[in-house]
Formats: sequence, structure tokens, C-alpha cells
Amino acid sequence: MCQETVLPEMVGRRLMIGFDGEEFTPDLENLLLQVRPGGLILFKRNVGGGPGQIAALVTACQDLAGSRFGRPLLVAIDQEGGPVRRLGPPFFELPSQRAMADKLSLEEVRGLGEISGRELAAVGINMNLTPVLDLNTEPGAGYMAERSFGPDPDLAAALGLALIQGHASAGVMTCAKHFPGIGDTRLDPHHDLPTVTHPASRMKNVEIKPFAQAVQGGAAAVMSAHVRFPALDPARPGTFSPAILTDLLRSELGFDGLVLTDDLEMGAVIKHYEIGPAAVLALTAGADLVLVCHRPDRILAARDALIEAVRSGEIPGSSLTAASRRLEEAWSRITLPESNAWREVFDPAG
Repeated sequence: MCQETVLPEMVGRRLMIGFDGEEFTPDLENLLLQVRPGGLILFKRNVGGGPGQIAALVTACQDLAGSRFGRPLLVAIDQEGGPVRRLGPPFFELPSQRAMADKLSLEEVRGLGEISGRELAAVGINMNLTPVLDLNTEPGAGYMAERSFGPDPDLAAALGLALIQGHASAGVMTCAKHFPGIGDTRLDPHHDLPTVTHPASRMKNVEIKPFAQAVQGGAAAVMSAHVRFPALDPARPGTFSPAILTDLLRSELGFDGLVLTDDLEMGAVIKHYEIGPAAVLALTAGADLVLVCHRPDRILAARDALIEAVRSGEIPGSSLTAASRRLEEAWSRITLPESNAWREVFDPAG
């Protein structure tokens, strides 16, 4: 078990958190110092002021992390393209993944990944929560229609890998989502907890195939799905399932990068679990980072529950050590942009 002096740091780094506002405020500073998170996730509510505003916000957060934590922060965003695009003009208007699949070559998709990665890196965002590797095999799953590359696992695998490679060429990490695949459920996990009833053989030969390719192709992270998969685990949803996150993703597929949860404040979780126990379940299942994207009280409740779970031995010290190794490897890949680097991308004449 970790010594009491390092426990808050070892636990805090297992959280990726969201916050309100576009500026580095005393409230944000206090939240970062309380939690000592491993990363931040940005939403539209944080990025409305354009590249200069985003760069200033991220720089202030990274300056605090460097001086007080001795390490950088993962800074993530959902810039998938199409309907899920947090950054508007002057950022490049990425098409949806379905449009990419319908109209673009692998090389063109790789190029889009590089364009997006270069823009993100210029403002200090070092992780894009893309590609979506869920297969849209259920016509009624409308919320996934534009976000998915479509129903073909081989095409999704190839296009997903192209996006990963494009971002990597610009120094930006990616996160394949939502493992082991949610594209064929009509119920959106943002609202409640869906169930996918395919047999394990179908899941492994179809839904999981693009993730296997992403793992082999260098995805830095994989995001779990808040979905029940009874054939893979009859008791727990994917985010809370050791059978899915540890046995399948880690052992069978050989993934040794970061495992992130989807937001624990989504309806699929918060309607069925308290936030603290949910965070503990996710870490014991094999997640490295739990996302709590909105309310500070829930962020702190998750942090407190994780600290108590480590103290009690419910979360073993060995899992903290393994996750810390993976986090430190990810942090080592972060290159902080030079001051005003964003101008070279967005205002080269200025």
C-alpha cells in the first residue's frame, strides 16, 4: 500500500476531470490542487475563445502541474468530426467518420488526422478521444450513424488506424472507443445502460476486430463502454468488468497502453451507481483513468472513494504501480508547445 504522504498523488493521477469556464480561475486552481489529476478533458464550454484562449488556459494548467506535481497533464478533447466536434472555426472542419468512410481514401483520412493533430498540438491539447471504432451494424442506432465508420470491421479498422497514424505524426495521442463496441445498440449510454446480446464469437470476430487492429497499430489509449455484454460478462458492464478490461483487452489482445473509462457521469452509470463506488469498480476492473467530466462534488467524491479503497486494500498497491507506469509513459510523450506556437498554425501572417 502507498505511504500516506504519496497516497493523494497516486490516487489523483487516476482521474481525468472536466471543469467549467474558459479561464484559469482560483476555483480551477483549487480543484487541480485538491485532486492532482492525471489529465483534463475540454468541452465546448472551455474553448469558445479560439486558439489563443485555449492555449492560454492549457498553458496555465500545465504550468501549475509542472510546478506542483512535477509532471504534465494529459489534455484531451473529443474532436471526432461531424456531429462531435468541440472546436469550431478557425479549426479545420473535420467531416464525420461516416463521411470519411464513404468518400475518402486511407491516405486522405491519414492526412486529416495529421491536420487535426497539428492544430490540437499547437494549442496544447495532447490527446484526441478518437477514433470511434464502434460498428454501426444496427440501423436503429441513430446516435452512432455519423460517428461510426459504418458496419464493416475491416474498413473501420483500416480507417481508424489511419486516423491514429495521422495524429501520431503530429505528436498527438489518440484513444480508440468504445471497447468492446457499442454501435449496434439503440439506447444511447448517455441516457441509460444498454445491453448488447451478441454471442462472444460474434463480438470477437466483428465488433472487437477494429480495436485489435488499433492496439496493434499503436493507439495510446482505449476507452471502455458503459454497456452490458452478457456473453462476455454476465454480471458487470464493460467499464466495470475485469473479464473485458483485463482478461480480454489486456491479456488476450495484449494492450499495454492507457485504459480510460467513458464519463462516469453519463446516465448509463449515474442512474445505477454512486460515483464513488463506480470509480472504485472501474479501477479494480483494470481502468487506468476514470473520467468525471462535470460536477466538482462528484470529482471529489470519486477521489475520496479511491483513497479509501486503497487504504482498505480493495484497490491493491500493485495496480497503482502498473497504472502509474503506463501514465508516466504517456506523460513522457507530451511535448508542451512553445509560447504562442498557436499563431504559427492559425495566424502565420500575424
